[in-house]
Amino acid sequence: MENRNNALHYKMYKSGKSIVFAGLATTAALAGLTLANANATTVHADTATPASEAVTTNTNSAAATSAEIASQEAVVNSASASVASQEAVVNSASAALNSAQQLNKGVAAVSDAQEAFNSAHNAYSDAQVARWNAHDKASKLNSQVKRDQEWVNFWNNGGEAKYNEINNMISDNQKIVDALPDAQSAYDDAHAALHAANNDPKTDKKSVEYQALQSNYDLANSNWKQYNKAKNAITDLNNKLNGKEKVTIASGQYAGTQSINFVVGKKAVDGFDALKAKADQLNKDYQKALDSVDAAAKISTSKKQELQNIRDQYLIYTNEQLGELSQKVYNAKGQIKLNNAKLAQLKTKNGNTLKEAQEHLKNANTKLDQAKKAMDLAQKQLDKLQAVVDNAKTDIERHNAQRVLNNWKNGAYKIASDSVAANQKNVDAWNAQVNEIKDMPEYIALTNSNAAMQQVIDNYDQAKINSANAEKVAAEIAPLQDAYDKAVSLLKAYQTSLADAQAKLAAMKGETTPSEKPGDNEGNKPGNDDQQQPGDNQGNDSSVNGGSASTNNGAASTTVNGNHAATNKVVAASLASVKASTKGASAAATAKDSNVLPQTGNENSAAVVALGAVSAMFGLGLAAKKREF
Repeated sequence: MENRNNALHYKMYKSGKSIVFAGLATTAALAGLTLANANATTVHADTATPASEAVTTNTNSAAATSAEIASQEAVVNSASASVASQEAVVNSASAALNSAQQLNKGVAAVSDAQEAFNSAHNAYSDAQVARWNAHDKASKLNSQVKRDQEWVNFWNNGGEAKYNEINNMISDNQKIVDALPDAQSAYDDAHAALHAANNDPKTDKKSVEYQALQSNYDLANSNWKQYNKAKNAITDLNNKLNGKEKVTIASGQYAGTQSINFVVGKKAVDGFDALKAKADQLNKDYQKALDSVDAAAKISTSKKQELQNIRDQYLIYTNEQLGELSQKVYNAKGQIKLNNAKLAQLKTKNGNTLKEAQEHLKNANTKLDQAKKAMDLAQKQLDKLQAVVDNAKTDIERHNAQRVLNNWKNGAYKIASDSVAANQKNVDAWNAQVNEIKDMPEYIALTNSNAAMQQVIDNYDQAKINSANAEKVAAEIAPLQDAYDKAVSLLKAYQTSLADAQAKLAAMKGETTPSEKPGDNEGNKPGNDDQQQPGDNQGNDSSVNGGSASTNNGAASTTVNGNHAATNKVVAASLASVKASTKGASAAATAKDSNVLPQTGNENSAAVVALGAVSAMFGLGLAAKKREF
């Protein structure tokens, strides 16, 4: 009886081995064939359910059928797509509103700066006029001081002595004239009396009477001559004083015979101190005017630079400045072309250009990605085989499962691992060549130059947009704010619908919470703390936080990007684009999501085909190996 039992156990053992090996062989073969066929089948992420998840679903779906769950999942996917699409609309509306606010802020800033510059420039012009007037007054008086200084010098070097000499002579002669006030009339009377006596035939020229007439005449004639001489001398001396006649200076700096207007000189000398004091004051006034001009010029220059800085910050220029900038753009494009030609000539030590090295690197990365996908599949299969080992109920099952696991490790898994390592090495090699060129000083200088030139081009493009919208932007802010608020409100509704759909799906699956709740990915939503909010510089601002809208009354500031430039490219966003339907965005998002299987990414999976072939061969070999037992 014991022998029969042993024999029966042995048969059951052999039968068990056969079943185990048959199962493992079949599993490996099917896995290999499935992997080999992976590249020929398009798999959609929204319809694929991993085995582990399927088990969970089957276990927890007692309250709902699989069809009901699938239907609800479609509802969740649709709601999620609506949220994503509406988030894009909100982001677009936020960008348009921010751009309009930024441009409006720039227009106001430019206007204020222009007004400040105009005021400073007018003050500078007024200061220049005051300087010219002060210079004219001071210049004229300085010339007079210079002339009068010559008189002072002359006066101190013989001029005053000569002036006094002439005046003394005039005084002496004037005394003679003053002493003979009747000399002319006395002469006339004496001459008439003597003439009458001479013409009278009865006159006895020897008589006492005639002799008295003759003596009176002689005295009167002498006085008359003396009087006339003194008077003529006074006239001559006055002519010398007035410069009408020449005078002779005997010695000194001004020695010689010359015409000198002593009267003018005397006046100049007497008023020189007062004149000099007045000239000094005018010179001080002129210096103050100069200082005022310099100060006004500095202020005007500063305000002009501030205006230019604000224009550069917000890219708002005059037509003349746009014309100048267009020439810079033309030059920048030419420079970029020259730089690119030089960049194309840079080569690695191996003789590869940057374009060639980058192309090789791209191909190497593609192969590395394929190898990594194959490695992921090999790792998943390894995990499954390890699970078989861990779950073996008997030693013989564990032994056989371990052998299968070891064969997989040393076979397909090692091939995949070696492929990843080899492709990674190839990627590193091409990366090194790319970096070799990028580390060259010539490359750095040329790329920096290109970046600077491109900035000129971008600034010009944005400046043209800003110039076209500067006058009408203020009127667009309110409609843009309204469009943004409506977009946020609709997003909130979509998020609520998504949350409800996810909660319903979770309940159908027996889960307590959905796998992802609306608002979990706040970083991509308008209103995140790290993002600038539309309406920051408005009296009535709206923002979104975690899917809810809030209104803040009060002024705030809008941050400007570091280049002192308003680089937002949506300044000209229209209200129509902000209010556009979300259908296009939703359809595009769904199509993109279904293009590639997230779990495997089965595009270009040549390595997966190879791994599948190895797996199939391993499974068939395992079936043949069964005979050894």
